[in-house]
Amino acid sequence: MRQIVKHLTEYALVILLVPQLFVHLYYFRQAFLRGSGAWTISITLLKCGLALSCISAPALLLLAFAIRYINRERVRGLATFFTCLLSGYAMVVAWNLVVYPNFSYGWAILPVFICSAFTALFMLGTE
Repeated sequence: MRQIVKHLTEYALVILLVPQLFVHLYYFRQAFLRGSGAWTISITLLKCGLALSCISAPALLLLAFAIRYINRERVRGLATFFTCLLSGYAMVVAWNLVVYPNFSYGWAILPVFICSAFTALFMLGTE
């Protein structure tokens, strides 16, 4: 029972924190480097991250299951990172095509890279 609660907590953290990190990294230049109204922009980004979490939750859960399977099979390191990287960029493309095109494909590379590294290291660390 304790193991199930641990895994569910890890999945919830991935589903809630990765989109928040992506949105805040994506809009960092516009929101925080300009200096004015950072609090209201931060609240708006938090809401955008929650919307992204709700919509992409099934895809993020599948990603967490895939990473857990990869780690269980002892194929670690770059395979985990590239799985996260390709899945993250595919989620950006899917968001732009299905929901609303508000993420630039070029500018999204760095936030997806950082979020993929965060997710891969988090999932590797929990094993």
